[in-house]
Amino acid sequence: MSTNVVREERTLAESDVYNILQNDRRRYAIEQLRANGERAEVATLAEAIATVETGESPPPRNVRQSVYNSLHQSHLPKLDAAGVVEYDRQRKVVTLTDLAVEVERYMGLDDPQPLPWADCYVAAGLAGLAAVTGACLGLPGLAAVPALGWAAGGGTVLVGLRALQWRSDGAMPVTD
Repeated sequence: MSTNVVREERTLAESDVYNILQNDRRRYAIEQLRANGERAEVATLAEAIATVETGESPPPRNVRQSVYNSLHQSHLPKLDAAGVVEYDRQRKVVTLTDLAVEVERYMGLDDPQPLPWADCYVAAGLAGLAAVTGACLGLPGLAAVPALGWAAGGGTVLVGLRALQWRSDGAMPVTD
């Protein structure tokens, strides 16, 4: 006997995402959960958010308590109802769900870090300089190729990096 389980993919409407993101504490809660293992006790989450809000560590007790109360009474139930977190009110534990990714897209938390092109150019340039210098000094292995060969190879690598950067940025120059 086989059973067919139909899984309904839940998504958030754009208006729901904007509604969630209207409040700093809801945004901070999602950020803190993502940055710290996707699960936390409300007290720990409240302390982290109060620290962000005040810039003080530890934050003042009255601020920490205010954040805790607003999370417990308002923000976490709202995020739970939207399906972004699972909030266990009895155990005071909150966990991000897979649906949080839809909100994070609007927060910029899912953006991949750009490739540090300047670092690539510096590394390639330094490697080329080291190879040319090694060849000029007659270092074993490097002296087998003339310095001009290393310089040409290094230049080719730099041109290749530039082409790769243009391609990854989607901005390959067009000449007529």
